[in-house]
Parts: sequence; structure tokens; C-alpha cells
Amino acid sequence: MYVSGFNIPGFLPDADPTEHETLADAKESLVWWIEQYIDCMADCGESYSTEESVLEEFKAAPAQLANVYVGDFVYWISEA
Repeated sequence: MYVSGFNIPGFLPDADPTEHETLADAKESLVWWIEQYIDCMADCGESYSTEESVLEEFKAAPAQLANVYVGDFVYWISEA
């Protein structure tokens, strides 16, 4: 069992972590959340090219336990 979530570094998550059966499912969940964050940045007129690069690198990596820093947030996968 794995959990995924995100938060501002140094702060507790705003929502409970999501449970997943596989690392692939956890990674897919984070990809979706990161894409939502980047879309929000674009809607606000903020620059997001660095965040897109990080997302593409994360997508290309194998599913694994991870901490991915995107913008103001850290997105993570850990074992439950």
C-alpha cells in the first residue's frame, strides 16, 4: 500500500493523503495533481516552464517512492 499527497514544505498537507494499491497508481495521481497546479499557474498568468520540465522528468521516471518539488509545493509518494 502506498500513499500520495502534497503540501507546502514545512507545513502539514491541507487534505488527507490518498491511498493506492500500486506505485503506478500513486504516480498517476501525482501527475494529475501537478498538471492541475500548472494549469492554475497558467490561468493566473504565472511562468510555469520550469514546473513543466519537472513534470516531464517525473513522468519519464519509473514509478517509485519520491518527493517532487514543483513551484511552492512538494508532491510525494511513500509507503503506508
